[in-house]
Amino acid sequence: MSIAEALTSRVEFNHRPVELAMLLDVSADQQRSDIAEVAAQFAYSPRQLRRLSADWFGYGPKHLAKVLRWQAARAHIDAGRTRTAAAAAAGYADAAHLWRDEKSLLGL
Repeated sequence: MSIAEALTSRVEFNHRPVELAMLLDVSADQQRSDIAEVAAQFAYSPRQLRRLSADWFGYGPKHLAKVLRWQAARAHIDAGRTRTAAAAAAGYADAAHLWRDEKSLLGL
């Protein structure tokens, strides 16, 4: 057994952050979840969910959803799709909205 395996076997893994990210990761064929609805699924208040999301990821759930959607679009672009097709596949209204998010997330 390696040192990493020994250490990780002693640590209890918190699945809540992963579950939150999965709920907020929205594709074009899914409906966006309201933060209050997501909080209710976790049995948290919206404020509590925002605080926990900031602890887990460094920012709130809305920003996390924005980052995840942009990452999905970026994966489509990296796979060779056009920006317009990638934007549609990731749930953006059009490529301009994808570009706006990209600029704000990358600080351009």
